[in-house]
Amino acid sequence: MSTVRPRRTNKTSARGSSVTSSTSQVEPIGRNPAKRLEYLLTHGRSKLTTMDISDILSYQNFLKLSELSQQSLCALLPPSAFAAFLPSLDSSHPAARRQPEPQSDIRVGAVCSPATLDSKIFSNPFLLSGAKAFQDHMFSGWRSSGAKDTVTQYEQGIANGALHAEWKDEQWAREHPSFTRAKPHSVDLDLVALAKRSVLQQGDVVFYRRRFSSIGVTVEKELLVCSIDPSSHAINFLLQPGKSPSLPRELLVANPPHPQPPTLAMDCIMSSVELEEGVLDLNKQIPHEVFSIANDISGHNTWTNVGNGSADAVGASRAAKALSVWRWTDETKSDVELHRTLDKGGRELLGTVHYLNHAR
Repeated sequence: MSTVRPRRTNKTSARGSSVTSSTSQVEPIGRNPAKRLEYLLTHGRSKLTTMDISDILSYQNFLKLSELSQQSLCALLPPSAFAAFLPSLDSSHPAARRQPEPQSDIRVGAVCSPATLDSKIFSNPFLLSGAKAFQDHMFSGWRSSGAKDTVTQYEQGIANGALHAEWKDEQWAREHPSFTRAKPHSVDLDLVALAKRSVLQQGDVVFYRRRFSSIGVTVEKELLVCSIDPSSHAINFLLQPGKSPSLPRELLVANPPHPQPPTLAMDCIMSSVELEEGVLDLNKQIPHEVFSIANDISGHNTWTNVGNGSADAVGASRAAKALSVWRWTDETKSDVELHRTLDKGGRELLGTVHYLNHAR
C-alpha cells in the first residue's frame, strides 16, 4: 500500500504575511555593528563560546590592531605584562632596604607602551584562565542584559533588606526535606498551656538558666511577663539585651513604669523552645552548632527522621527545664520596698516550666 506525501503549497498564509510585514521593520543584527558586537560579547550562542580563546588572544593578532587600539589595550594590562617591569618588595619586607628604587609601578611613557609589551603575556595561564571563565559565563547567559538586571535587583534587595540570602543550612534543609527537623511549632505550646490554667500570670518572672558544658558558658536571663493575650494566651516578655542577666529594679515592683531603653520586648511567645531561642539570639554566646550538640539525645545524631520527633521533644524538654517561674506570695505582693531590695523583686520559686506543666 503506497502512501502519498502531502504536496507543499507555494501560497503564503495570512499569518506568515503579517509576521513578515511586522518584522521587516526590525533591523537585523548583522547590519548593525554595535548590536553585532554586543551579540558576540554577551549572547550564549555567540561564536566566541565555541572557539579556542588562545587563537583570538595572540600576539600576532595584537600586531594587526591599529596603534590607537594597541595603546588602549596596553592601558588595561598590568605592569608585569611589559618587558621593563621590575618586581618590587613591600616597604615592610626586610630585603626592601637593599632594593633599588622601584620603577615598575610607573605606568607612563615608554614603560607601558606597545613596543615594550611582552609577547608571553598572551600565553600566560592566568590570562587564559580568565578568558575561558569569560567564555563559560557568556555560554551560561550570565553576560546577558537579563542576567545583569537580575543581579542588580538581587543586590538592591539585599542592601535594603527586601531579600534574604539563605544560609547553607537553610539550603540543605530545603533540598533534603525528609531529613530536617520538625518545626518548633510542632512542639506542645507549654507556656500557652500554663497561661490558660493561670499558672503563668502577668507580673511573674520567668528565669532562664542553662549551662553549656562543651564551651563552659552559663546563660542566665530574667524575663518579666508584661502581658498575656486574652484570646491566644500568647505571652509578651520584657528583658535586657546582650549578656545582662537581670532586669532593672524599677521593673520588678508592683505596677512597674513603662520600660525605657535598653529594655527590649519579646512578643507572642507560646512555647519554651521559642523563648529559649529568643534568649540565646540576644545573648550571642552560644553558636548554633553548640546548641545542637547540647540538645543531642545521649550522643545520638539529632538530625533524625521527622517521623519520630524525638530530637525536638528532648530539645523542648530541656528548654522547659531551664525555665523557672517566680511569683509573689500574698504577703509580699504589696510590699514595694521589699520589691526594690530583694532578688527578682521578692518573688518566690513556683517551679520549672517542665514541672508545672506536668503537675496537674
